Amino acid sequence: MKHILNDMSEQEKNSIREQHSGGMKVMTENFGKLINSKLGDSKPLLEEEDMEMSDETTFSFEGKSMEDTKKILSQLPRTTKFLAIKNCEGVDFSEMDLCNDLPELVVVILKNTPNNIEETNGDCVSLLNEKENLYIVDKNL
Repeated sequence: MKHILNDMSEQEKNSIREQHSGGMKVMTENFGKLINSKLGDSKPLLEEEDMEMSDETTFSFEGKSMEDTKKILSQLPRTTKFLAIKNCEGVDFSEMDLCNDLPELVVVILKNTPNNIEETNGDCVSLLNEKENLYIVDKNL
């Protein structure tokens, strides 16, 4: 089967290319104005590059220094239910009482990240999966 462009002259091909060059420009100013008018012009607790948030209860970040993880942990909302920390330098939970500081927290994943969660919060965390370093948080432990 012949390609449709094979029968076109070079001039016709160039005319088509000119129509599609330059791309499309998306204007986001109105969207920003709308968001700020509805929510107010508030500054986020965390920089967008610090973590991924799939919703207001699930937080995940990866590849951070120990200092950055400490900063992020101190700014997590009390409504956090799921926390995933992956491939970080380390996490120090000694200044956190997970059961009281994050009362809604249910699951913590600390994949490839040195931590002291069991030593500092052993009264409310239990290791569920050692390979994934998956912990369940339960105040009734």
